[in-house]
Amino acid sequence: MIVQKISTGEEKPTYIEIAGSKDFRLLTKHRYSFNRRVYKRTAEAYMLRLEVDNDILGAMKLKHFPAEEIIEVELLSSSKENIGRNKIYDRIPGCLLAYACYKCYLEHGKDAMVMLRPKTVLGQHYMDKYGMKVKVCFSR
Repeated sequence: MIVQKISTGEEKPTYIEIAGSKDFRLLTKHRYSFNRRVYKRTAEAYMLRLEVDNDILGAMKLKHFPAEEIIEVELLSSSKENIGRNKIYDRIPGCLLAYACYKCYLEHGKDAMVMLRPKTVLGQHYMDKYGMKVKVCFSR
């Protein structure tokens, strides 16, 4: 997966891995705006890391609903220096969402669905940038 450095347009390779117990200490309030204790309690926690120095650029938490063939993205976060107009790297959420889609396809096939409930005003942004669609879902 590739992110793009905004200042130069240079593309940088990244990789996604499952977050290990030692990794959670790196997800500090200084760089991320979510509660890492909640993030740590799940077995499906992933990080997007820069290949060159292993820096964590983003984090994602997935929840599975096998009977419905759905994977829900419960948490999707870029590091604070990669949010907004002055961010360093672009494409971080896109890389994480692409991985969630790939994982969903491998586990459930082509008719599976990745679900995301944005907790901020980013819902329209995700639809515009990543082509996500609105689906009406009933509470489980």
